[in-house]
Amino acid sequence: MTKKRCTKCRRLKTLEAFRDRKYASGLIGKRARCKECENAGSLEGYYAHRGQWQKRQRAYRQRCAKREMTRRRKYNSTHRKEKAAYAKKYALTHHEAMAAHAREYYQAHRKERRAYVRKYAPTHPEQYAAARRRRRAKQLAVQENFTPKEARFIRSLWNNRCAVCGKTRKEEGQALAIDHWLPLSKGHALTMENAVLLCRSCNSTKSDKYPVDAFGPEIVKRVGAFAPPKKGEEE
Repeated sequence: MTKKRCTKCRRLKTLEAFRDRKYASGLIGKRARCKECENAGSLEGYYAHRGQWQKRQRAYRQRCAKREMTRRRKYNSTHRKEKAAYAKKYALTHHEAMAAHAREYYQAHRKERRAYVRKYAPTHPEQYAAARRRRRAKQLAVQENFTPKEARFIRSLWNNRCAVCGKTRKEEGQALAIDHWLPLSKGHALTMENAVLLCRSCNSTKSDKYPVDAFGPEIVKRVGAFAPPKKGEEE
């Protein structure tokens, strides 16, 4: 027997369309309803009693928080590649829906999100700055991924001094800014070859202009001599 009739939709389907059912005797058979009908029934039951399901789930998470945390960590560590691949695929196929949901969530929780950012930014300055840079680049349709590790290297490379005037952080009174040497507004992403450390005054002077227009060829030549080598030019 290679086919079976579903007791719900009454259609004759192959055995692959039914889930396995294990009996107490050890025998393995097939369930009475096909997978399609079981899934539809599960969704109908969930939406009909959504409030009760959510209440039970919250109660379980509170009651078994440590057990759930351990289970999730174990699962995530053993299925890291599968989860990353699924998340990437889902984001590509549901980009608009995810963006709309994010906007709706932000509008509904604006105060909480702002409070979280105010608390997060002082304790994670590098990650916060990197996120702001990515957001700004995305708004200008520029692909950019300048990491906190690269930012630390640039600060060390310039010895925490402004690349143009040599002003230190102590003299500036605040952290120097990592800026696009070639402007982001002209389509240049922040990379190791395009990143410099500037004080507030020099950053304001440069604005969205090209370096040669803002500072002149001599300073551009001097800054270029200390810049990291381009890819393919390393010794």
